[in-house]
Amino acid sequence: MSWANLSAGDTMVLGFIPPLLLLFFFFSIFSPLAKESNNKKKDNNNKRRVHRLGFQGSK
Repeated sequence: MSWANLSAGDTMVLGFIPPLLLLFFFFSIFSPLAKESNNKKKDNNNKRRVHRLGFQGSK
């Protein structure tokens, strides 16, 4: 096994890895963001309800 063959194989692998990493990061970043935005909407609704109940209770 020569260094030339090894380096050629490495460049092939290295050329193939970045798109996969980009896809992985894209999905790992955007799917939690979508979940977080939905959770934030739910949290805001819950906070508003609790807030209203809290004010009603304090009166």
